[in-house]
Amino acid sequence: PPPLPPPPSPSPRDPPPSPEGPPPPPPLLPAPPPSVCACNNNPGPSHTLLSPPTVDPLSPKRCFDSTWHTLGGRTCVPRDGDPFVAVSDSRCPCAFPRDGLPSSNAITGCLTHPRGGAHPPNTMFILGDLHARQIVGGIKAALGDRMSVAYVTKSGCVIMTNHCNGMSNQEQQIYVRRVLENLKRAVRRGDVLALVSLNGQNTQGDAWLAEHVIEPIIKPAGAKLLLISDNPELSAPPSTCMRDLSRCQLLHDDEWTSQEKSIYRRGAEREAQMERFAAQHAGHVYVFAQTALWRRAATGAAVPGTRRLAFMDQHHLNNVGALYLSPYLCDAFERWGFFDGPTSTNDTLRDTASPVWSYPGGRR
Repeated sequence: PPPLPPPPSPSPRDPPPSPEGPPPPPPLLPAPPPSVCACNNNPGPSHTLLSPPTVDPLSPKRCFDSTWHTLGGRTCVPRDGDPFVAVSDSRCPCAFPRDGLPSSNAITGCLTHPRGGAHPPNTMFILGDLHARQIVGGIKAALGDRMSVAYVTKSGCVIMTNHCNGMSNQEQQIYVRRVLENLKRAVRRGDVLALVSLNGQNTQGDAWLAEHVIEPIIKPAGAKLLLISDNPELSAPPSTCMRDLSRCQLLHDDEWTSQEKSIYRRGAEREAQMERFAAQHAGHVYVFAQTALWRRAATGAAVPGTRRLAFMDQHHLNNVGALYLSPYLCDAFERWGFFDGPTSTNDTLRDTASPVWSYPGGRR
């Protein structure tokens, strides 16, 4: 037979055939690191009803554990013999009573915290009244060993409106000046200043924060300002519903009289004020809105999903109630980059996360 014709020569435009087949697929991107806030919400006597945002069934850490009520050392009891108080913290002297002017040395000691070495590089400073002291344990649990905590709280004192019960006008001015002077010296890049109080977020408080906190302290230091809204209140004292928690219900915005609303400005109204303020100071102010975390509580006096008493009186959480907030606080802190450290250059999370945290979904 005649010989077969030779195969056609490849066109100069055709790539040479690969002797090893098609090219391999591009490498997979590395998996994101696990959340530092991961916790298990497995069924048990102390699990939460509202699903935490970073649930991992294999995590050894529980999202809520009522045995944590002694977290941080001895128990601070603001009223002698009150069985409902469990505001535990190892630095109780920094929670000042309503009456009297704290000394300059006492305030300096409370707002001075070691850094570096065995200590985290950054600190969360907490200011406010008893409503700030009540959640210190929850904030500590949320931070873990990633940030230190230093605080000054004074019962009945809303620092951002210069209104402090139990002190004269002159003493109030001295107290506020001492706190601000110490913060100017203590706050550094990557730190967070958290404010919590009963009735401080309004137009007057916004102007005060901008003039006395954001401009002279937060911006120069490269720090962040965190506003934490307050918890709802109970319809009756917890002592009346120890055997039947359903006797105590939460009072939300639509259940307050007009007079009570003008005094307390609770819930969504106050959180909306905080959100507007955060928008005016983007990149510097963050808001943790906790009202929605309590709206699904079957019984007002208990931590949602449990029968553990969350309140020490009609107005204040005990430490068990504060610890319920910890996984949600941790999620917000991680989203906002609070755990990145003072030298981090990764601003992606901070740029894309909303400055307002509100359940469900973690962000508005």
